[in-house]
Formats: sequence, structure tokens, C-alpha cells
Amino acid sequence: MTVLLKCLRVCLISGFFILAASLLPRCSKDYSPSAPDGSGGLTESATMKQLSENLIVALKAEDKTKVLDLVAPEYKTILADELNASSASMAAFGSAMEKRTLVSASALYAEYEVVVQGQTYEIAFGQCGDGKWQLVRF
Repeated sequence: MTVLLKCLRVCLISGFFILAASLLPRCSKDYSPSAPDGSGGLTESATMKQLSENLIVALKAEDKTKVLDLVAPEYKTILADELNASSASMAAFGSAMEKRTLVSASALYAEYEVVVQGQTYEIAFGQCGDGKWQLVRF
């Protein structure tokens, strides 16, 4: 009798785990909530597009001041150092920004990939809930 009870208990516990696992949300291989799904799952808002366009213009003009005007205040010092230390041409980076790929987006943060002379870079925009998007990573 105890063997029968043990088998029944094992079956019930196994059944519970199978049921619980089947109820968990799963992403199919064709959809990821944080990456483009090929059907327009990620889109740039109008303000994100405008920030991108302003950044492209500033980079193509190689105007570090205008680039830094687009940067969130808490990141200006860090990104100013990056702009000064960068070996990549700002104009080349601006041109590459025209072909940027949005790889992740939420209501407060967006991340892009940009390819410059075969090298992939990540750029991030963010906003603090005030609706104003700014460059936060370059």
C-alpha cells in the first residue's frame, strides 16, 4: 500500500509541475519582447526620431557642442571624454546613424546598433518620464 501511495504522490507532484510549466508565458522563436520581431514590433516614437535626426546633423557637422547639447546632464562629462578619445570620425558616425537599427525599446529607454566601418557600436537614448529623450550612452 505504501508503494502505491508513493507512486500516486510522485505522479501528482509531477503532474503539478507539468501543469505549472505549461501555464508559464513563453516566447516563440519568432518573437522576443525586447528585440525586433520582423513585423515592426519595435518602432521609434516621433521624439526619438527627432533626437536621432538632431544627433545625425550634429555628428555630420562634427560639432561636439551640439552633440553634447543632446546628452543627458549626468552623462555629459563621460560622453565628452568619449568624444575626445574617439578615433572614429564623427561625420562617419553620423552617416552610419542614418542606418541605425533599433534593438530594444521601452517607454523610458531605447537602444540602437550602428555599424561604422565594420565596427558595431551601441547607442542608447533615455528619458526620465518627462517625455524629453536624450542621449545617455554613446
